[in-house]
Amino acid sequence: MRDMIYRQIMERGFHPKREALVQHYDTDVLDASLLYMPLVGFVAPTDPMWQSTLRATICSFWYVDALAPSGRLEDARLTFEKMLTYSSHLGLYSEEIAPTGERIGNFPQAFSHLSLISAAMNLDYQLDHGSGVVDPVLQTPESLSADRFAWLRGLSVRQQERDTQTDQGKDQHDGEG
Repeated sequence: MRDMIYRQIMERGFHPKREALVQHYDTDVLDASLLYMPLVGFVAPTDPMWQSTLRATICSFWYVDALAPSGRLEDARLTFEKMLTYSSHLGLYSEEIAPTGERIGNFPQAFSHLSLISAAMNLDYQLDHGSGVVDPVLQTPESLSADRFAWLRGLSVRQQERDTQTDQGKDQHDGEG
């Protein structure tokens, strides 16, 4: 049964003109949920039909999740960094980003933040273990390398050290008064 479903989706769900897997059999519309196909083990991240679908997809944190195990780590890293620029001044994300970069839709959007976390964890795992590895990647920040965790938070280790030194200086100053 599983193999029959797989064959049907791969045969009827691939739109030849779009050269991509699509939302349902009778459309040429892409769907962001397709980006999770390799992450749930439905398709290999190196499958040619999947690679073609990736080329037709827009950027998002889900896109980063899909790029990383597909052998495109540098694209995944750059997309991740670009997506980080779309947060509000508080580091919050909306449901969608307009072509102009404007935040639209629900704000703040929990699912956007969950996909940010997932993308960060998956990208970190791929950078550490090599592209194409799709083992479970749930790790606590403590299990990530210090440098990698700092990068994922958007801070350099040097900045963290400066912050620590500044905080220690404040603590010493506060204790003097």
